[in-house]
Amino acid sequence: MKNIIKAQCYQLKKEKLLMIICVAVLLMQLIMMFNFFEESPQYMCDEFILQNGFEIVVDIVGIVGIVVGKLCCQDFDDKTGSYELLFGHSRFQVYMARVLTSMLVAMVAAIFIVAVPVVIAVQMRGWYGLIPINEIVLRVILMFLVLIRVISVF
Repeated sequence: MKNIIKAQCYQLKKEKLLMIICVAVLLMQLIMMFNFFEESPQYMCDEFILQNGFEIVVDIVGIVGIVVGKLCCQDFDDKTGSYELLFGHSRFQVYMARVLTSMLVAMVAAIFIVAVPVVIAVQMRGWYGLIPINEIVLRVILMFLVLIRVISVF
């Protein structure tokens, strides 16, 4: 199963479209952040998170769908899944390798898309203290539980 995970990671490393989509979503988040601070200069970073948290989660669910689709459904074109079964791997190993790789890559992309705008916003405006940091961490952890559920559905 470890070799299947390595092969999936190698396949994703060569996939340029996925990287372009992730960068486009990150740029979209950054543009949304800059527009929010331009329209309301009195707000701090925690207000940005409170008011735009839903849009961030929707974008992340879209990225998760694309990552899972690329990892699990792309092999129908080139029959990689059939070759993995022919080389002696069980269906369970092939399935679990794809699920674990999907979860790993989707979680890394989600962390990156959530963290970069928040870190830049904190550097630009600071943290007012309307919401404690531990509540934001709790919300991010709960978001990851929802993402695991979405990955399982896909």
